[in-house]
Amino acid sequence: MQPKTKHLALGAAFGLAILVLILLLVVVWVAYSGTYNIAATQGHQPLVRWTLMTTMKNSVADRAEAITTPSMNDEMVTAGATDYKSMCQHCHGGPGVRQSEWARGMLPEPPHLTDTISEWEPAKYSGWLNMGYE
Repeated sequence: MQPKTKHLALGAAFGLAILVLILLLVVVWVAYSGTYNIAATQGHQPLVRWTLMTTMKNSVADRAEAITTPSMNDEMVTAGATDYKSMCQHCHGGPGVRQSEWARGMLPEPPHLTDTISEWEPAKYSGWLNMGYE
């Protein structure tokens, strides 16, 4: 490399390193300052929403490969339905059951799972429930 080109490359690398450091400091500042509102009554900014949804879908897809969907018996179905009714139905509704009024005010609104279950393969849905995604 010629001295002028080498000097330019070092300057660009230094500038990029400073930019990365500044971005990292901004992320840490936002995380520790509480500046970003995470309340479920206010929607996320589009970039944050995309990041969260993409991360969740890819995380489920990655971990679902190792999950074998269990064969269900009546006892398991009854136990799962009971758990769903007590822990999930108020936000996600159920067959013939609407979400609670307060859950419809959350942003993002929890999906009505009976409407969205067809979007997931059984292993991914099993993984999602077993890992406790919210």
